[in-house]
Amino acid sequence: MAADTYDLTIDQGADWFWSIRWLVGKNRRSATPKDVNGYTVKLVIATEYNSATPLLQLTDGNGATLIPDDGTFAFHATAAQTQNLPTGRKLRYEVRATSPDSVVKRLSYGIVTVNPRV
Repeated sequence: MAADTYDLTIDQGADWFWSIRWLVGKNRRSATPKDVNGYTVKLVIATEYNSATPLLQLTDGNGATLIPDDGTFAFHATAAQTQNLPTGRKLRYEVRATSPDSVVKRLSYGIVTVNPRV
C-alpha cells in the first residue's frame, strides 16, 4: 500500500500539533487501528526529499508520541522549533514508521506551507 499524500500548514514561531492514525482494512468504514506497539516513528521536514540536512526532525520522545492500541502517532513542534522555518510553500515532509523487526513503512508525505509571523 502506498503512503498517503497530505499537505501540512505550520504557523512560524508557534507550537504545532498534528497526528496521523494508521488504519488497516480494505476501506475506511471497516478499517481498524493498527497496533503500533514497539514501533518507532520519525517525521522529517526538509527543503527537498532525500535532503541530507533536515530543518526539523521529530522522533519518539523528542516531539513524537505513540498511542499503540489506537494506531496513532502524535507530533508536537515547539514555537522555538518552528520560528526559523522558511516561510511559504517551499518545504517537504515525510513520516516513516519502523516495526520492532525493522520493517520501514512510509505512512505520509507532502508539502509544508509555513505561514509567516508578524
